Amino acid sequence: MPTLDWILEVLGDGKWHQVREILERSKLADSTIKRIIGFLAEYHLIQRDETLQKIRLTPKTLRFLRGIQEIELAFVHAENTGTRRNCE
Repeated sequence: MPTLDWILEVLGDGKWHQVREILERSKLADSTIKRIIGFLAEYHLIQRDETLQKIRLTPKTLRFLRGIQEIELAFVHAENTGTRRNCE
């Protein structure tokens, strides 16, 4: 799974996560993860608590990702039931 997808999946529960936790769970260099976190923060996709070294998805980003997941699930369901044309 690509790193950005993995980070978004970890943060997908909407809770605060310690940056250290993400760094430890990742198999990539700390600098790579920090660069991705910086990117997400720059575009206001995550909230940062610099004091406690925590991050989480913004409510708007969380709603967006959950909406995409619902669309993907509907598409998979339509493919599995033969009703895909209704999703296009």
